[in-house]
Amino acid sequence: MYKYKIFEAFDNEIENIWKELEINNDNIFYTFDWHKAWNNNIGKFNSKILIILIEKFNNDGKTIIIFPLIIKKYFFCSVLEWSGYPFSDLNSPITNKNIDSEDIEYFITILEEIRNNIQINIFIAINQLNLDFIKILNQKKKSKIFDSSINYFYNFNSEDFNRRKSGELKYVIKDIERQKRRIRRKITFINNPLDINMRKKIFHKLIKFKYEQYERNNSWNFLKKKNYVEFLNSQVQSQNVHISCLSLDHEVIAAHMGYLYKDNFFYILPAYDYRYKNFSVGNILLLELFQDLKKNCNKFDFTIGGESYKSKWTNNKSETSNLIFYLDVKGYIFYLYILLKKKIKKTNLISLYLKSIYHLFKK
Repeated sequence: MYKYKIFEAFDNEIENIWKELEINNDNIFYTFDWHKAWNNNIGKFNSKILIILIEKFNNDGKTIIIFPLIIKKYFFCSVLEWSGYPFSDLNSPITNKNIDSEDIEYFITILEEIRNNIQINIFIAINQLNLDFIKILNQKKKSKIFDSSINYFYNFNSEDFNRRKSGELKYVIKDIERQKRRIRRKITFINNPLDINMRKKIFHKLIKFKYEQYERNNSWNFLKKKNYVEFLNSQVQSQNVHISCLSLDHEVIAAHMGYLYKDNFFYILPAYDYRYKNFSVGNILLLELFQDLKKNCNKFDFTIGGESYKSKWTNNKSETSNLIFYLDVKGYIFYLYILLKKKIKKTNLISLYLKSIYHLFKK
């Protein structure tokens, strides 16, 4: 037997249920406090909360599933999507048991039922890790996977990191040592300081470096959005946020902000002073983090992104998927718009690549 309830706010009832599920979850992006902070700083300005709670009762006991969702308007289309964009790197329905096909069928029934009262044209789930959820939903006629990515991570329990340093990372470590000698002055590793003033100093330098990086690379610079920066700033004092940096002559030259949650480390926002781009300061900081975290951590998670350098630093990987389920013609048109946008972006990247080759040979 199933029943469901819709929550349009982060109230005490859903908080108590949600936090009960967190006992057996070790992903920071599955937590109530993280989603609430995101909504307070970002979500509430352009979307509406719609948390779906499903309860199933059978001989195996009670199954609880939470879908942390929002409704957002894009042009002519009302989209039901995962809460947390663009910071929720690893997503999944939050549950105390495995999801089966009946659970997904019931979830789809809910979508069909509520779309008459709450206008919804399409459901979009990004960066999904749960293989059962992806596989079962993708079997539906109106569902499509439109993108995927790699999630690299290092499991400290399955390998001694010192073995990797002498193996896959051998030449990376040699280069790091060489770059340290080139700098000539002593670099200080500042690791997750408790002093709030120091944390804020590192944070502001990190945002400055990252902002400049996005501008140099012509990337989408979400740091131009004041509320996005405010969300990150609100996390600085969180007990789960890990902040670190390299300091040279009392100046921050590389920094990172991520999460340390239940002995799992999430590598989120690294950046460095561009003046030190030829000294591998990003790799120096990364190695310092690994050396420290290997003592007490279970996992070093690079979250999403298939960058090749990550494979050398990790011993495991999984795949994340972006998928849609359209509910009507408007939803299907919006899906086609997503595909067109992806194709244009890919064409532009190819064009930029060809131009760079042309200018290289022209020189």
